[in-house]
Amino acid sequence: MPVFKNADNGTWYVNWKGVREAGGADYSYASDYDIVARLKTLADSYKVTMLIVHHTRKQKAEDIFDMISGTNGLMGAADGAFVLSKEKRTSNNATCHLFIWSEVFLTNI
Repeated sequence: MPVFKNADNGTWYVNWKGVREAGGADYSYASDYDIVARLKTLADSYKVTMLIVHHTRKQKAEDIFDMISGTNGLMGAADGAFVLSKEKRTSNNATCHLFIWSEVFLTNI
């Protein structure tokens, strides 16, 4: 069950653990796509932005967006995605890779 919290600035936070268990019977592109599509439909119906925070995998990949843990269905239904990465875990420098529709942006922060 999700936990909703209203911040003082009008932002709502939702902690929704266990939407899909990794390796479960529904671990597929279609399942991941369906989950994100439903969340996107909810956000679109209220004309709000929804930021879904997810973790990356530990194994490196040539394509930075392959670092998003799970199937490509997570990105398939979304309007965009970003990955914040560091060369070293202890580094103070990071790179934000941003994908929106068919455009890719790279920003160092």
